[in-house]
Amino acid sequence: MATSLAEIVADRSRDGYAVIDQTRRIIYVNERWCSLSGLPREKVIGRFFVDIHPKTVRPVLDELITTVFGGGTVPADGSFHSLTTPDGSPMSAQMRLEPLKLPDGSPGALAILVDVTNEIERRQALEEQEAKFQVLVETMTEAFSIDDLEGRVVYANSSYCRLLGLERSDVIGKKWIDWTVGLSEEEYRQKLSARHRGESERYEMVWRRRDGSRATTIVSAAPYFDIKGNLIGTFAVITDITEQKDAEETIQFYLDLLTHDIANQLQIIMTSSGLLDCEMPPNYVEEARQNIADAVDRCNRLITKVKRAGQLKFLSSSTQDLSAILLEKSRAVERVYGARVHLSGLHEDVLVVADALLGELMWNLLENAARHNPKESKEIWVELETTDSSVKVSVSDNGPGISDAKKAIIFERSKRSGGVGLTLVYQMVRKYGGQIELGDRVDGQPAQGARFTVTLRRA
Repeated sequence: MATSLAEIVADRSRDGYAVIDQTRRIIYVNERWCSLSGLPREKVIGRFFVDIHPKTVRPVLDELITTVFGGGTVPADGSFHSLTTPDGSPMSAQMRLEPLKLPDGSPGALAILVDVTNEIERRQALEEQEAKFQVLVETMTEAFSIDDLEGRVVYANSSYCRLLGLERSDVIGKKWIDWTVGLSEEEYRQKLSARHRGESERYEMVWRRRDGSRATTIVSAAPYFDIKGNLIGTFAVITDITEQKDAEETIQFYLDLLTHDIANQLQIIMTSSGLLDCEMPPNYVEEARQNIADAVDRCNRLITKVKRAGQLKFLSSSTQDLSAILLEKSRAVERVYGARVHLSGLHEDVLVVADALLGELMWNLLENAARHNPKESKEIWVELETTDSSVKVSVSDNGPGISDAKKAIIFERSKRSGGVGLTLVYQMVRKYGGQIELGDRVDGQPAQGARFTVTLRRA
């Protein structure tokens, strides 16, 4: 009764079973084995186990069964084979062999045949989906990252690395707060806590790139769960809006310029014009005329600079001779402002990547050094240094200098500390893929004059 019941149970199994005696002949197979192999039970019983299988898989099975009867260790997952079902369909099968003690006490083996076709197809489909996802994530223009519960980055796509100017190896395992600007540890913890509560969030974030420049982004962050529904971290899509942000700030800057600076000059013109109609001493009249001329000149300069800024985006980069431009603009500033310009390091054909407005950039730096210097003897030093990949030009003066507090905000358009000229310089340097720094002509002594240093890519 027990044997009959065991056979009934075995015949209802989804896996095929075959019992093999010590002569390596089959002494029992269940119904599932027969249906998978396409062989009736009477053609299987009594045959050598290896002989009922295709020749292509016999060497592997012979090695497995030899290992079983020899007392060796058999791989837990057995072996995988490509077989054909009775109806001619391809089948992926897993064969496992385990040692078995037969009822008479002799050694035997149990062969288990499992149809894993669907499982392998599902696995292949999953691998294909993962490959497609990988391609999608790696080619998307937005930065994408996954971090763990502590905010350490465990995955970052190529756009994420490009955004920060870092290699993937520099990013993985590090906390993303390390590259942010203005985010406190408390705010960082609050964002992690929000993810732990299952909350998604969208916010603006500023990042610091490797080269020191900043990138303004919109971060869309959401909790990341595993297949069991356990929270394991955060995934984030990061959109770079630096250009849009710059455009907004630029528009606001020039709007302020029109409503404030030019309006002030127009007020001077109108007030001084009114004085011309009055009975005033000649010296007052002459002063009023000079005020009008100065105001018109300032308006003209402002409008010219705004016009130059508007041309920036329409000019393509090309090769420019920096030495020739510096020589020309230095001579011009000497004529216009009576300054003495000292040139150092200028060589023939120092070529850089810029556009046709590079001369405007250099003129603004030189004019800034001369026009804001109240000294009668105006001195300007222009130094040029080259490397294999870059060119560094510094413009120093003996003017009143710039305080450390003002240095920190001089390029911020919202503060309007540097005026339109320096704002234009900053925009142009960024467009050329360069950098600009502000320091003291004599380190640590702001009152000895300022030094602007611009680094450009060498052509």
